[in-house]
Amino acid sequence: MSSVSIDIDVVKASSTVEKDNQTTISLARTFLVQACPSFLSALHDESSELFDQESISDRLIKLGRIIRSTVNDCSESKDMAEKSLALAVEECELLAHILNPQDQAHGPNSTELSPDKLHKRVVPKVRFGKTELQMPILTLGCMRFQQSWNRGPADNVHTIDQVTPECQDNLIRILKYAIRVGINHIETAKAYGSSELQLGYALSALFEEGFVKREDLIIQSKAGVSAATTPQDLVSLVEDSLKKLQVEYLDLFSLHGLNTSDHYDWIFKRGKQGSLIEAVQSLKLRGKIRHIGFSTHAPVNIIRKLIESDVFEYVNLHYHWCGSYTCSGEGQYGGNLENVKLCAQKDMGVFIISAFDKGGRLYAPSKKLRSLTLPDLEPISYGALWLWHHERHDRDRTPIHTIVCGAARPSDLDQPTVAALMNDWPKTIQRVDNVRQRLRRAMDESFHPQWAEVWHSGLTNYQESKYGTQLGNVVWLYNLIKSYGMLEFSQERYDPLDASLQKYDTSKGKVANIASMGPFWGWAPGFAPNPEWDYSDDLVHCPEENLKYVKAAITFVHQLCSKESKKKEIHTQTLVEWETAYDLRPWVAFPERAPSPW
Repeated sequence: MSSVSIDIDVVKASSTVEKDNQTTISLARTFLVQACPSFLSALHDESSELFDQESISDRLIKLGRIIRSTVNDCSESKDMAEKSLALAVEECELLAHILNPQDQAHGPNSTELSPDKLHKRVVPKVRFGKTELQMPILTLGCMRFQQSWNRGPADNVHTIDQVTPECQDNLIRILKYAIRVGINHIETAKAYGSSELQLGYALSALFEEGFVKREDLIIQSKAGVSAATTPQDLVSLVEDSLKKLQVEYLDLFSLHGLNTSDHYDWIFKRGKQGSLIEAVQSLKLRGKIRHIGFSTHAPVNIIRKLIESDVFEYVNLHYHWCGSYTCSGEGQYGGNLENVKLCAQKDMGVFIISAFDKGGRLYAPSKKLRSLTLPDLEPISYGALWLWHHERHDRDRTPIHTIVCGAARPSDLDQPTVAALMNDWPKTIQRVDNVRQRLRRAMDESFHPQWAEVWHSGLTNYQESKYGTQLGNVVWLYNLIKSYGMLEFSQERYDPLDASLQKYDTSKGKVANIASMGPFWGWAPGFAPNPEWDYSDDLVHCPEENLKYVKAAITFVHQLCSKESKKKEIHTQTLVEWETAYDLRPWVAFPERAPSPW
């Protein structure tokens, strides 16, 4: 931790004022003047290529929210508050270096930075499996900064003149920041609305001005398929992506959202024009794409089948410190670990999606979760470092190659980039281990010492369940709430399951009900449990000693997370430790805003 002396009483006094953005900015400035003036100076350095007024406010708001949470939530321990604020200082020192790396006066006090990191390109790179690409361990995801999702008749964006200058300028600032710190892997998709269109114009401008060369970037896009997609349709989709992105080739192309057994059948089924996978391979032979992969929210067994097909060079999948999102509760390890191990055997690149959102909503952590990561790391940093250190703490030394940050604003890259800088520090190993041990103890104390290894035993998700219920997911959410206070994350995860349950027609069987859910089913599959249904058949393989927890989970999660129960006065049961510590989103992302009046 930083050796900077911090007057906790001064900071605490400043943190008790009204919580609007201006007072939050004032709190951050008061803190920086005392504890890290180099960061304040770097923020206001107009000679820096990364300087912009909005990002100054964004960063100060985020820092102010972190400080306020620290002094309020650590009020019972001045030592914990001081150590946690010292962590904030350390991050600010590193950001000062990132924002103005040429000015040694603004460099970090830490001697842990290797000489090669005293340059603008700071994010380390690793071999991305059999692709042989040198992949940055942090990737720029492009689904949070576009003007529109293009999913409704009122807000579609098809030409660049429909994009507001504010949105496009923000996108360009994100690109420049990412590229300057070595994040040269840019990942988008056809399903991300106007993302490809806007990226095309932005990248073209950056190439023209000499900011970066095309060959120095790793550009990835993705396209989904349906039962009606023909090989020529898929070729046309890829060619349309190239046209919008204004590039001659894609370094990486993914079949997007291979989430069900139907999707597997669609890509391998041969018709008169051949198969969809053959169409992708033909694009590779023509030089339009260089490496073929897939992205997925699928159950464990479907992902395994796709990996074992031996036609893919990499995969985008969910696998996080807290679980594996849609397939949590499945398989030998209760999630995607077996597929990550299989990728290593196949020498496939492993790209972890949604590391900070579906990986625990780490930009808005619960108070309890943050109390378990402090004073060693903030939750975002831990989520990243747990993955980057996976090869060290996995028994089979299985590597994770890259994780994505879906940035809505330049400052969203700050903490992940700081974590990347810290990745190979000797002291980071101990910090990650400290947090892992505290998280494990929290689960042991909530259940019993073996629960972390056995909780998923004999559980089913929608594929094996009599009713299509995500029982494994429900027990997973129960674990997260009880152990780490992750109520809001669990409510968000439960919502689509609950919405599907509301549409369930008891006069039909499971297969017919799933078929009626529509094409988005595979992205958040499964039904929430109905407390009135008998799940004996689903639990026949569940160990007797686990049953009491499983049955308690069904009741508990339904009470706290279902829409029906949220209409009641359920908030009276909410514990302080379940509350959100802070929210690092200073403003609403562009695609989530109301349509612009062009």
